[in-house]
Amino acid sequence: PLPPPPGGLARSSSAAWSTTAPADAEADTDAASGASIAGTSGEELREDWDEDGENDDETTKLLMSIECLQSSMEVLRCATENLERLTPETMVAVLHHAARHLPADGTGVCTIVGSPELALVLAQLRRLLPCIRHARAIARLAWTLGKLDLRSADADAAVSYLCSVAPAALPKFTPQDLSNTLWSLARLRPGGHVVNAGRRAGGAASVLQLAHGIVAELSRRMEHLSAQCLSNSLWAAARLQLRGRAVEVFLRLCLQDLGTTRQLRVFTPQGLANTMWAIAELHSSGVCNSPAAVAAATARGECDSCTAPHICVAIAVDARSRLHEFQPQELSMLAWSCAKVFGKRAPSERVGGKKRGRGAGGGRPHEVNQFLLALAQEASRRLTEFTPQGLSNIAWTLATLSLLGPQESCAPARRFLREAMVAAAHGDELSSYAPQAVANLLWAAVRLEAPVAEQEEALGVVRAFGVAAAKDATLRMLDFSWRDLAGVSVALAHRSLRLPEALTFLTLLVGHAAACCSELSPQMMLNIAQSAVRVHVRPEKMQAMVDGIAAALACGRLHFNEVDQRQWMEVQEYCVPRLPPHMMHVWG
Repeated sequence: PLPPPPGGLARSSSAAWSTTAPADAEADTDAASGASIAGTSGEELREDWDEDGENDDETTKLLMSIECLQSSMEVLRCATENLERLTPETMVAVLHHAARHLPADGTGVCTIVGSPELALVLAQLRRLLPCIRHARAIARLAWTLGKLDLRSADADAAVSYLCSVAPAALPKFTPQDLSNTLWSLARLRPGGHVVNAGRRAGGAASVLQLAHGIVAELSRRMEHLSAQCLSNSLWAAARLQLRGRAVEVFLRLCLQDLGTTRQLRVFTPQGLANTMWAIAELHSSGVCNSPAAVAAATARGECDSCTAPHICVAIAVDARSRLHEFQPQELSMLAWSCAKVFGKRAPSERVGGKKRGRGAGGGRPHEVNQFLLALAQEASRRLTEFTPQGLSNIAWTLATLSLLGPQESCAPARRFLREAMVAAAHGDELSSYAPQAVANLLWAAVRLEAPVAEQEEALGVVRAFGVAAAKDATLRMLDFSWRDLAGVSVALAHRSLRLPEALTFLTLLVGHAAACCSELSPQMMLNIAQSAVRVHVRPEKMQAMVDGIAAALACGRLHFNEVDQRQWMEVQEYCVPRLPPHMMHVWG
């Protein structure tokens, strides 16, 4: 998946202590991001191979024989046996042909990437890079590097070369070439980061510069983009975390196209999931969402129904009618996207002409709630097909959007969460969950509000899961981030989960945190300390952590806001800080 989207511990300004939301659920998009390439006939391949007019009859026969090979390894073996006979353009074509023989789900990539045959071909390619000049060859090389997810020194050299020559060739790229190249950059350099940054100063800058150039070129050819090109390009722009004028224009044009021209039915389930995830990610990051951008769009008279929330509603409506066609990971992405777009909106924002409110509906368009409840029902039906992250993402979404209430309409969401908790708590299953998945699922669990007839059963399921989560977090404490540990702490301090296992976990955690106060934010420290108070950790066990917080405050290393102060007051009333005499004056 992507690096976790930025998130943190949510603060409740009205509560005496802050409830901790999980780190924003992570949208696992790698497996759902494949850019498929239209089938290429042997005749087209031969034309590309002879693009520079340098192939003799013998080479042409060799290339024709390579066309007939049925596996990636066969192609690479043949290439290594004839390295010296391959020109720069034909070398690219051979690599492209090998990549196209890989299954769409990426299986077999590791075998190919680790093969000595590929290493020999890449080494030869590196020597020939300066001679690769045709736009088609440049685009195909880019896609091949992304498809194989290559990270070697030779592959890095190829990426650097692409970044230097591709900008001038972009006008000659087809729309699919543009989309595939952007997709490849996002696969190889998510967030624009350079994997081996120490090797090449400025590598990330050149990747982002090329990406912005591609986005600008895509904007100029919007009417020529297929549904797949649009979807893959949006996904790539979001994964590269592109910001600035070019990406704002591109997103605005995409939204207009989706809202007025494009038929969503032509998108594959994967395409819809990638599109909605990308829109949600870019929108929540502020792209096209700043006051200046909104004012500019209004001044241009752009369609009011072509905003990110409106397009996400349209996608939800279309996806609801064919949920059975989506892969489990794609369902998780759709749910996560709804939470990002509709879960943290300001009360003054309007969607569909209505203000957002509180409660099970949240003031969202009813289509969103209907979609998520239908998605929860579909997820229950295929529960065993989901990864732990997929289950926790859906649970996090349902909790974030207040769809776990006692209302009859929320029954599918409650049932999904109960079944997800039972599955996770079975045996040692929870040990296979990522720490963030444990924290998010537990955070959702304490927000389950069952109707009277179901309360006893629901409480039993929640408590059983709480016991399993507390034990798992205790055993794997060093594997959890501080953010996830704080989230687990607050959930275990919930009135329904004040269990012996929670007491054990928090007793050990406050000791661990006392030695690492410098690594924690004020939020995390106070949430852990306050949770320890709530489950009645003995004051002497908390003393070191409380004294550390007080000393940091006295020395000016910590600064609390109003909510922090209320939390800190509750902690002090339970465990009084003990400071050295020279600090007492400052403290006073």
